[in-house]
Amino acid sequence: LPKGASLLKADILPKDADKIAVISSGGRLLVFGREDLPILSKGKGNKLMNLSSGETVVGICGFTTGASLKVVAGSRHVRLNAKDQALYEGKRATRGLLLPKGFQRAVHVCVDET
Repeated sequence: LPKGASLLKADILPKDADKIAVISSGGRLLVFGREDLPILSKGKGNKLMNLSSGETVVGICGFTTGASLKVVAGSRHVRLNAKDQALYEGKRATRGLLLPKGFQRAVHVCVDET
């Protein structure tokens, strides 16, 4: 790894997951279809989100269409239903959109089980 780089916890995408959500340290969320994520040869990587200088990916979550997402920022969280998620949908490797104020320091994204 380059100096200052770190790895994210490796998560396996659920078999039925057809969408992927990515959040950045810059407070952006990008949701795109799993079909946009090509399978590459061993040792290769995919660019999930376009990042500004100094920005990092802080969370990734695979989920099924219709599932709600929970974005966690400190002790707060926001629930995004399918209608809310549509605002953040885009093509893989784009910037995504800023999360609402108060959630732009998000540290985790996951499927909301409630």
